[in-house]
Amino acid sequence: MPTAFLLDGLGSHTSSDSLLAQRDRMIAVFGHDLRGLLNALTINAELFLRRDGEAAVESAKNVRRAVGRMDQLITHLLDYVRLKANKLAVVPQTLDAAELLREAVEIFRPLARVKSLSLTLAVPDTALWARADHDRMFQVLSNLLSNAIKFSSVKGNISVQATTLGHDLQVAVRDDGPGIPEGDLDRVFEGFCQLQNSDARGLGLGLYISKAIIEAHGGRIWATSRPGAGSTFHFTVPGSGSEPAAKASPFEVSGGATA
Repeated sequence: MPTAFLLDGLGSHTSSDSLLAQRDRMIAVFGHDLRGLLNALTINAELFLRRDGEAAVESAKNVRRAVGRMDQLITHLLDYVRLKANKLAVVPQTLDAAELLREAVEIFRPLARVKSLSLTLAVPDTALWARADHDRMFQVLSNLLSNAIKFSSVKGNISVQATTLGHDLQVAVRDDGPGIPEGDLDRVFEGFCQLQNSDARGLGLGLYISKAIIEAHGGRIWATSRPGAGSTFHFTVPGSGSEPAAKASPFEVSGGATA
């Protein structure tokens, strides 16, 4: 059986007052976001009932997008709770990261097309073997691609690249959005972070959870950016020198994420 290990909650040594403030902020943020999505669902459901043909199809697509976003918010909330309770499990196995990246890009390409965005992938023709939890790594990619699509300008460009760096696999997701001030590059990985630039990333859990997942793998995640010139999010996970045998056991990891 693959060996699972649990992620330690980031910043677990906080006072009760601080935890209560985080809870209240979490409720306020998620309540606001979910109410906005419910309003979008209601409006598009009404339009769907009144329309036919292509207009009805477009309303149905909007409903599906809103439902998908709500599901993502709920997933983030549940993972946040599990992370704080040290119960968010990661099960590393040997996998072809190139195939996983192709899967993620193909799934997000239709969402990019909604904003007329170009979404490209650059990976070697050969397999990129890595030691990672497939579902958790896909979750990290989903968070990064969702953000890239959200913050890119209409008709902009998003690129995903993967290379080997020493014994590690390194992935980079670049967008051409508004960028992030240098002083906020580390803060974007904090839960419910509000950045100085209201158009920039903030008030979310995706990057916070992604940081915990990547660090639990023994990798690291960071951002580079220039305001007005886009942002690039990089992460590394341990590589695997060769394709696993058909019944090879996944490697075991002990310990948890570092704060």
